[in-house]
Amino acid sequence: MPLEEIIKKYEDLKARASANKLHSSEMKEATITITNFGMFGGGGQWATPIINYPEVAILGVARIHKQPVVKNDESMVCEMLHLSWSFDHLVVDGDMAASISGHLSKLLQSPAART
Repeated sequence: MPLEEIIKKYEDLKARASANKLHSSEMKEATITITNFGMFGGGGQWATPIINYPEVAILGVARIHKQPVVKNDESMVCEMLHLSWSFDHLVVDGDMAASISGHLSKLLQSPAART
């Protein structure tokens, strides 16, 4: 599918999702799914999301929380977001999974960067 068509379909899906007008069939059979376990009150930071066919990956997102960290030998409190990935290793090997995770982490830390 050409990029222009992907963008148009994405914008249409986004608009209909915001208006609660998506059909259940349009919310299935994704390539990658994002699940939000941070919205639940248990306060868990990690999960093991389960891949549903035909997905090749699922990303579990926790709640942003403050946590002490050490950067450049200095202690500070930073906002942290824990992510939990599951990948289908028949499609995505460990090296690619680590690369995807690292790239997403960089984008989340600095969304304006184009790396």
